[in-house]
Amino acid sequence: MKQPAVYIRIRNRAQNEYLTVTGNAADTKATSVCLSPYSGKNSQIWHYCRGLFKSKATDTCLDVIGGRDTPGAKVALWTEHGQFRQKWRLNRNGTISSYLSDQLVLDVTGGNYYDKTHVIVNQPLEGEETQKWDIEIL
Repeated sequence: MKQPAVYIRIRNRAQNEYLTVTGNAADTKATSVCLSPYSGKNSQIWHYCRGLFKSKATDTCLDVIGGRDTPGAKVALWTEHGQFRQKWRLNRNGTISSYLSDQLVLDVTGGNYYDKTHVIVNQPLEGEETQKWDIEIL
Protein backbone atom coordinates (compact mmCIF):
# COMPACT_ATOMS: atom_id res chain seq x y z
CA MET A 1 0.00 0.00 0.00
CA LYS A 2 1.45 3.34 -1.05
CA GLN A 3 1.57 5.98 1.66
CA PRO A 4 0.30 9.46 0.85
CA ALA A 5 2.89 12.20 0.43
CA VAL A 6 3.54 14.40 3.45
CA TYR A 7 4.11 18.01 2.49
CA ILE A 8 6.22 20.51 4.42
CA ARG A 9 7.40 24.11 4.49
CA ILE A 10 11.05 24.83 5.28
CA ARG A 11 11.59 27.99 7.35
CA ASN A 12 14.96 29.62 7.97
CA ARG A 13 15.34 30.50 11.67
CA ALA A 14 17.50 33.59 11.17
CA GLN A 15 15.38 35.22 8.45
CA ASN A 16 12.00 33.74 9.51
CA GLU A 17 11.32 33.25 5.79
CA TYR A 18 10.57 30.18 3.70
CA LEU A 19 12.45 28.22 1.07
CA THR A 20 10.69 29.34 -2.11
CA VAL A 21 10.74 28.50 -5.81
CA THR A 22 10.94 31.67 -7.91
CA GLY A 23 10.78 32.28 -11.64
CA ASN A 24 8.92 30.46 -14.40
CA ALA A 25 7.72 27.15 -12.94
CA ALA A 26 7.08 25.81 -16.46
CA ASP A 27 10.80 26.10 -17.35
CA THR A 28 13.21 24.29 -15.01
CA LYS A 29 16.15 26.40 -16.19
CA ALA A 30 14.27 29.62 -15.40
CA THR A 31 13.59 28.79 -11.75
CA SER A 32 15.69 29.39 -8.68
CA VAL A 33 15.45 28.90 -4.93
CA CYS A 34 15.54 31.70 -2.38
CA LEU A 35 13.96 32.78 0.88
CA SER A 36 10.79 34.83 0.92
CA PRO A 37 8.02 35.72 3.37
CA TYR A 38 5.12 33.31 3.81
CA SER A 39 2.82 33.33 0.77
CA GLY A 40 0.63 30.24 1.17
CA LYS A 41 1.46 29.19 -2.42
CA ASN A 42 2.73 25.85 -3.75
CA SER A 43 6.08 27.55 -4.44
CA GLN A 44 6.82 27.15 -0.70
CA ILE A 45 5.61 23.57 -0.34
CA TRP A 46 8.01 20.63 -0.46
CA HIS A 47 7.91 16.86 -0.21
CA TYR A 48 10.83 15.08 1.51
CA CYS A 49 11.37 11.45 0.55
CA ARG A 50 14.48 9.25 0.27
CA GLY A 51 16.70 12.29 0.99
CA LEU A 52 15.19 14.43 -1.78
CA PHE A 53 13.41 17.76 -1.31
CA LYS A 54 10.94 17.95 -4.19
CA SER A 55 9.01 21.14 -4.97
CA LYS A 56 5.24 20.76 -5.20
CA ALA A 57 5.12 23.67 -7.67
CA THR A 58 7.66 22.33 -10.18
CA ASP A 59 8.16 18.63 -9.36
CA THR A 60 11.92 19.27 -9.36
CA CYS A 61 14.48 18.69 -6.60
CA LEU A 62 16.89 20.84 -4.60
CA ASP A 63 20.27 20.36 -6.26
CA VAL A 64 23.80 21.65 -5.59
CA ILE A 65 24.69 23.20 -8.95
CA GLY A 66 27.32 21.13 -10.74
CA GLY A 67 27.69 18.83 -7.73
CA ARG A 68 30.38 21.15 -6.35
CA ASP A 69 31.32 20.02 -2.85
CA THR A 70 32.75 23.41 -1.90
CA PRO A 71 31.45 26.07 0.51
CA GLY A 72 29.47 28.76 -1.29
CA ALA A 73 28.17 26.48 -4.06
CA LYS A 74 24.69 27.57 -5.15
CA VAL A 75 21.59 25.47 -4.67
CA ALA A 76 18.97 25.37 -7.42
CA LEU A 77 16.23 23.11 -8.76
CA TRP A 78 16.73 20.30 -11.22
CA THR A 79 14.92 17.29 -12.60
CA GLU A 80 15.20 14.33 -10.23
CA HIS A 81 18.20 12.08 -10.89
CA GLY A 82 18.86 10.97 -7.30
CA GLN A 83 22.62 11.59 -7.25
CA PHE A 84 24.26 12.76 -4.02
CA ARG A 85 24.11 16.42 -5.09
CA GLN A 86 20.29 16.20 -4.72
CA LYS A 87 20.23 14.33 -1.42
CA TRP A 88 19.89 15.95 1.99
CA ARG A 89 20.00 14.83 5.60
CA LEU A 90 17.87 16.44 8.33
CA ASN A 91 19.99 16.87 11.46
CA ARG A 92 18.85 17.13 15.09
CA ASN A 93 20.53 20.53 15.50
CA GLY A 94 18.30 22.08 12.80
CA THR A 95 20.83 21.97 9.98
CA ILE A 96 20.25 20.25 6.66
CA SER A 97 23.44 18.65 5.34
CA SER A 98 24.27 17.58 1.80
CA TYR A 99 25.13 13.98 0.96
CA LEU A 100 28.11 15.45 -0.94
CA SER A 101 29.77 16.12 2.43
CA ASP A 102 28.78 16.29 6.10
CA GLN A 103 30.76 19.53 6.08
CA LEU A 104 28.24 21.23 3.76
CA VAL A 105 24.93 22.48 5.13
CA LEU A 106 22.11 24.47 3.59
CA ASP A 107 22.70 28.18 4.23
CA VAL A 108 21.65 31.62 3.01
CA THR A 109 24.03 34.07 1.32
CA GLY A 110 22.97 36.92 3.62
CA GLY A 111 24.37 40.44 3.56
CA ASN A 112 22.88 43.54 1.97
CA TYR A 113 23.13 42.75 -1.74
CA TYR A 114 20.64 41.47 -4.33
CA ASP A 115 21.56 37.85 -3.58
CA LYS A 116 21.08 38.05 0.20
CA THR A 117 18.21 35.53 0.10
CA HIS A 118 19.90 33.05 -2.26
CA VAL A 119 20.42 29.53 -0.97
CA ILE A 120 23.88 27.94 -0.89
CA VAL A 121 25.80 25.20 0.90
CA ASN A 122 28.40 26.26 3.42
CA GLN A 123 30.65 24.90 6.16
CA PRO A 124 28.72 24.38 9.39
CA LEU A 125 29.45 27.11 11.91
CA GLU A 126 28.47 26.81 15.56
CA GLY A 127 25.62 29.16 16.40
CA GLU A 128 25.08 30.32 12.80
CA GLU A 129 21.30 30.75 12.68
CA THR A 130 21.18 31.15 8.88
CA GLN A 131 22.10 27.45 8.79
CA LYS A 132 19.19 26.39 11.01
CA TRP A 133 15.85 25.35 9.53
CA ASP A 134 12.45 24.45 10.92
CA ILE A 135 10.35 21.85 9.13
CA GLU A 136 6.63 22.62 9.27
CA ILE A 137 4.48 19.60 8.46
CA LEU A 138 1.30 20.55 6.61
